[in-house]
Amino acid sequence: MRLFPIAFVPCTLLPLAVFACGDANSTVDAGPETDAAATVDGAPAGDASTTTDGAASDGAASDADGGPRLDGGAAPTAAGTIVPLYDYPTGANWTAIVAAKRAHPRVTVEAIVNPDNGPGAAQDGTFVSALGKLTAVGIVPFGYIATNYGKKGSAAVKLEIDAYRRMYPAVTGIFFDEMSDVAADAAYYRALTAYAKQKGFSRTVGNPGTDVPESLIGAVDTLFIYESAGTPALAPLAGWHASYPAKNFGIIPYKVATLDPVFVQRARATIGFIYLTNDDLPDPWDTLPPYFDALLGALE
Repeated sequence: MRLFPIAFVPCTLLPLAVFACGDANSTVDAGPETDAAATVDGAPAGDASTTTDGAASDGAASDADGGPRLDGGAAPTAAGTIVPLYDYPTGANWTAIVAAKRAHPRVTVEAIVNPDNGPGAAQDGTFVSALGKLTAVGIVPFGYIATNYGKKGSAAVKLEIDAYRRMYPAVTGIFFDEMSDVAADAAYYRALTAYAKQKGFSRTVGNPGTDVPESLIGAVDTLFIYESAGTPALAPLAGWHASYPAKNFGIIPYKVATLDPVFVQRARATIGFIYLTNDDLPDPWDTLPPYFDALLGALE
């Protein structure tokens, strides 16, 4: 899946990139490019129980890296959301996400920012200022990097990681879009995660946009396993997914007309990061949903 990267120049939005939907395996089948290994928390969570809709039921607590950690037994407390914040910082979305976070300080809010289909060639002062406003209220910014389903050279990806560290020090996480869902590419993403953490980034998120082989758990800290129209069925997550901490998984459904708090509560049992939007193709990530504040309330 591809999260509609947007290229920006001051005061001008350039055309959106083409949306790539579907199974990454049908697009590429690239092998790993590097032999480094990352140290990430992808270990099974243990004896998760299941709810009536088939999803695992765990309780959430704040983990050291800022993401929700589900430990079986207690009812969930605050969960988290990862927001594709893909408009220019002068847009209303940046003001709205700050206001919502202020209203719900217990909820983990991470925001993917995309200065120029990645960090770009030069620092944008408007982004620097706006990122400071995000971090001031506890929002964790992630830098967007497209990986072409594992085919982009790891050296090129590392250059973009370095550029975020140099130009946007407020960015403390890395987001790998166009993530491969091929098991053989796990080493590629583990190595990039390890490199990002060596450079001081706290977390990585990958977006295959679909379910993945179990062997990809831990290649990044959180996997987007659903990016499609409408909310996903939760029953399939009652299998091997339920044996891992929920912070390993995120979903980003679009074309969700209204917020269903019952769905959010059930999804939290096995999914640590939940973002929904009523927006739709060709670009569902250029606005926040009108129910964003209510979503944070449901995650609280």
